[in-house]
Amino acid sequence: MSAGARPARAPAATRDAILDAAERLFARAGIAAVSNRALIREAGQRNESALQYHFGSRDGLLLALHDRRMRQLDARRRARLDAVTAGQAPIAVRDLARVQLDTILELAREDPGFVDYLKLLGELVFVPNAELERAIERFEVTGTAAVRRRVQASVPHLKPATLARRLDLGRRFILMSLSRWARQHDGFAGRAADRLAGDLLDMITAMLTAPETGGD
Repeated sequence: MSAGARPARAPAATRDAILDAAERLFARAGIAAVSNRALIREAGQRNESALQYHFGSRDGLLLALHDRRMRQLDARRRARLDAVTAGQAPIAVRDLARVQLDTILELAREDPGFVDYLKLLGELVFVPNAELERAIERFEVTGTAAVRRRVQASVPHLKPATLARRLDLGRRFILMSLSRWARQHDGFAGRAADRLAGDLLDMITAMLTAPETGGD
């Protein structure tokens, strides 16, 4: 290797560097405003083909961002769910909703990169791209699926189709609320953030336990 030349990164390290750069830049400027060239430069790469090589496309990059963070959340969510459900059946809907919400807030308080992810999540959840949206909705890791099953057992008065709609509405509202908060505030610590968490918990609990008033 010539003097002054940088050592080549391993493929996994290059991939992670691009993901980290994308998270920072997308959170700062918005997904559409970040060019591939700026992204690759931020990642410390020289060749724009690195994005194509590792992710196939911009949509592939967005899915990889989502996949990485959802798997990070899932590991913690499963541990929390195991603690909440030990020796209990059925589980209160509020406790199950808390598993979902507290896991997100815990990571947001520990990991600045996760706060960047939350900032861009508003765009990622509501992105006007049908293929990307379908892929995100199909991505249901173990912890999330387990929580869904527990919720279903705790609200037998709801038809499965009704519960699925409410879970989707609740997910979108909560993620948009957290994304908006991340953009407007410096972190998720303090009384105001605690009030936000309490309001979101009340809302999702009420949404999931309310009786059906319309037909399918």
